[in-house]
Amino acid sequence: MSCRTKQARQGGVEYQRKMVPIMRCSLFFQHFQETSYVVEENGQIIAFLIGFVSQTHPEQAYVHFVGVHPDYRKHGLAKELYDMFLAAVQARGCTEVHAVTSPVNKGSIAFHTKIGFEIEPGDAEIDGVQVKMDYCGRGQSRVRFVRDLVPKSTRKSDSVLIVIDVQVAMFDEENPVYRGTELLHNIQSMTDRARATDVPVIYIQHDGGEGSDLAHGSEGWQIHSSIAPRDGGVVIEKKTPDSFHGTTLDTMLRNQGVHRLILCGIQSEVCVDTTCRRAFSLGYDAVLASDAHGTWDRGDLTAKQVIDNENDVLRWFADVKATQDITF
Repeated sequence: MSCRTKQARQGGVEYQRKMVPIMRCSLFFQHFQETSYVVEENGQIIAFLIGFVSQTHPEQAYVHFVGVHPDYRKHGLAKELYDMFLAAVQARGCTEVHAVTSPVNKGSIAFHTKIGFEIEPGDAEIDGVQVKMDYCGRGQSRVRFVRDLVPKSTRKSDSVLIVIDVQVAMFDEENPVYRGTELLHNIQSMTDRARATDVPVIYIQHDGGEGSDLAHGSEGWQIHSSIAPRDGGVVIEKKTPDSFHGTTLDTMLRNQGVHRLILCGIQSEVCVDTTCRRAFSLGYDAVLASDAHGTWDRGDLTAKQVIDNENDVLRWFADVKATQDITF
């Protein structure tokens, strides 16, 4: 089966009218495009998920409904849609996701618990399952689910490790970043130690625009495999040297109570420099890994000279330390 998943767009879904009325689908696709998705095959929608970030509680997201055409069930489409939604709302700073279902929908209950949701306590029990009575109106009881996007133990940490633009194109054989193998080793060492101490790791991924080596979706745009995110890893895409500008990074950090940012990555005098200065301006305590950011020769300056200069200048904005001396 050849399918493609993409963000929702306004359009008809006639064969799914038994699941949800077409007018309601169109309405949500129109107003929640950034967090709603469809799966298409041969130009037809075969699965969809509609969700949004709460305006009242911006740290929470909610899956309103999800549907899969009966002929395409048991193919993992619902989980694929949920994975995309969870990644999208986590990148927007959410720390938990909520959903509800009817207590008679045993399949939905089994599915949600299988993919990591927990059933919230209710005020009654139906068939051994906790429910909230009259949740959607009189006689409309519901099973309520919640899933933590950030483990509670990590929420207590006031630190995060931010890996900036460590993407495949940076290691092109014709013009690789300076001492790339050592750079990757040092970054990998920090990501391993961060995970071992429940410190979240956030990846910044640069989109250089159509035609560039870092064009969205291209091979060069991918995060380098040796330090790539694991399950639950957060990736935030940016289009400028500033990892905060036009992204959800600041919102995410503040929602999680983060104060200390450990920075590493590429390019020393551009994206690493800009992000470090902006973090300082926003009131964060920045730590720069002196031997875990890289660049290229620049004019009359060697890459090493550029890195050394950045380590010296950025002491005004960050605590500059060697990788081995950084604590998590």
